[in-house]
Order: sequence, then structure tokens, then C-alpha cells
Amino acid sequence: MEDLQLALTVSRTDQRNFGVWLRSWQVGHILQALVVDKGPSGDLVLRVGGQQITATTDFPVQRGAQLLLQIASVSPTPILKLLKIDVAHTGKASVSTPHSEHIQALLPRQAQVHEPFALLASMLANAKNLTLSEQQSHVFQSLLQLAATPSQLNNAQAVRQAFRRSGLWSEARTAGHTEADGAGLDVKGLLFRLLDLLPGLKAPGKQLRGDAQSAQGEPAAAEADVASLRRLLGGALSRITLNQLGSAKAAEQGSQQWLIEIPLLVGDGYSPLQALITREPREKGRQAADEPPGWQVELNLEAGDLGHLQVDIFLRGEKLSATLYSPEQDTVDHLSENLPHLKKRLEMHGLDVPVLVCHRGKRSNQATCLSFNHILAEQA
Repeated sequence: MEDLQLALTVSRTDQRNFGVWLRSWQVGHILQALVVDKGPSGDLVLRVGGQQITATTDFPVQRGAQLLLQIASVSPTPILKLLKIDVAHTGKASVSTPHSEHIQALLPRQAQVHEPFALLASMLANAKNLTLSEQQSHVFQSLLQLAATPSQLNNAQAVRQAFRRSGLWSEARTAGHTEADGAGLDVKGLLFRLLDLLPGLKAPGKQLRGDAQSAQGEPAAAEADVASLRRLLGGALSRITLNQLGSAKAAEQGSQQWLIEIPLLVGDGYSPLQALITREPREKGRQAADEPPGWQVELNLEAGDLGHLQVDIFLRGEKLSATLYSPEQDTVDHLSENLPHLKKRLEMHGLDVPVLVCHRGKRSNQATCLSFNHILAEQA
């Protein structure tokens, strides 16, 4: 199929967290979109990960088609490259497997893991429109407590615990194959528990359905929130499951990669912290037999007043190198001033830090992200 680029324009900028969602895009990432409508001028209305956007293209695409897209550019205008059109929607026969069908079902439903946290906090802040049982309140609060905070990112043990509770290893934790930092308390498990409790939510004097039907008066707001929460819970569970499938498929291909998404509480809002962790294959390296393998970590996060940050970390044994990226010169200047203090702290913990720098812009090497996301693209 010939290359095709889609130039996006925002059709619903008032959606909650839309800006954060769009800023989290990375070149090379794979998305799946459903064509829900076509405008008179040929513009496509797409549903991607629970968000609705408008795309302009000269390529003929029918309503109802499912598109597999790759992020080709994020600025100044996001550009998506068409990888595949679901032939099941073009009248031709399609060949699929249960595994690929499962992935295709999850891709368009996914939402970022932090999104239900933001809505949940808002619902609790407006508790007058909602009556919670003791069990429901406990699950609500337990889930919100799993969000990481910027101060915890300075503590290696807290970061390790946040990764373990991200939900990526939820089934292994339940089966007792990994260490459990608080039995049963991980994001995926609590998302499922909360989804199960939604039918029992009540507004004052009214049972909430949590569906798309409308209500009158004050309960209408709570009704809409419950419907949105149901969609976001399902979307977050889809995202975690896709990350699990990607890691499992990487292992089948002889690689070790884990894509972890953690909700980060910054001030009064929630944003995503994404970490792609890769263990260097020994057979492909040139290190001596007794030299430890290398580890690479790619971080993407919204850091409050500092804005969007990307961090690349490489660790081998006790030698650590890190490069930080920010699109804002003020942030680069601020971080650069503090890097010498960070380097001293790392060295006090026994690490050798030959490289610790901050650059303006974005990381140029997306090879690791591309390899991880193509795993799912090939399966879909």
C-alpha cells in the first residue's frame, strides 16, 4: 500500500484531557482509528482511543473502515501515516486469527491510564451528586492512592513499587509469581473492581444506570459522569492489556521490553508517565562474558510547571548516562542548572555518571519505540 499521511485538526478541543492526550503522542507509535463519519469536503471524523478527531486526506476511505495508523510527526501539525485499512470493511475477504482479532478489538477502545483517575477525583469532589457505599468509597480511594507523585520519583524504592503496581504484572501477582507490594493492590485489579461496582452507584434518591440515556435535574450530571467513567475504565484496561501483549510478543521474539504507564498526580491534576524499559540482549552486544547487560529506559511525562519532558537513561552495571529533552528553553536552563546537584547525588549512591545533559527539543532516536509498537501492528 502506498504511503499516506493524514493531517489532523482538533474537532473537539473541549474534551477532558484532550491536550494532554495529544501531547503524549510519540513518533513511531501505532494507533487504530474507526472512521465514524465523512464531511462534505471529504474530511474524516475518526475515533481514536476514546477521542474524536478530524483528519484531512485525499485518499478514498469509506465510513466504518478501521485504519491502522503510525504517528509520523507531532509538530507543528500531527501527521499520521496509513499502514493498513481493515479489508473486512471494503467488501474483500479478510484473514485473521483470534489473537489479531483481540488486538483489533482493544486498539480503538484504549484510553490513557490516568484518564479515569482524573474523572474519579472530580466525581469525589462533587460527592453531593453521588451516594457511595463503604465498599465503593474504599475502592475509589484505593485506586487514587496508586497515582505516583513527583516527590516519589526521587525515591528508587517508590518508583519500583509504582512500576510493580502499574497492572502490567497483574495476573502474575495474583498467581503469586512475583513479589506483591500490598496483596491485590495494582491498577489493573482495582480498575476491574471499580468497573464491577459501577452498576451500584447512586445519585441522591436515584439508581444510576451508567449508560448513555439521559436524566433530569442534578442526577443528570452524575449519570453522565458514570457513563464516561465506564468508557474510560474500559479504555485504561485495554491500554494495560495491549502493553502486556506487546511485552509478551517481544519475549517470543527474543527481546525483553516493558511499556509501563503510570498515573502521575501533579498539583490538582493527573497526567501520564510512560516508561519503555529495554534489556539489551547479550548475544547482540559486544560486552565481555562477565560484564552485566545494559538497560535502556525511555521516559515521557508531564512535569507540572516544567511541561513535557523526555528522558533517555542507559545503565550498565554502575555506569549511568542520561539525556533530558524539553521543548522549552526556560525548562532546559532550569534543569541544566540543577544537573550538577543530581550528578552528585547519583555518585553518592555509587554510580559513575559520564553523561548527564539536557537539550532543547525531542529525542531523535525512536528505534526502540518503533520496534515495540510494530509488534502490535504486525499482529493486527
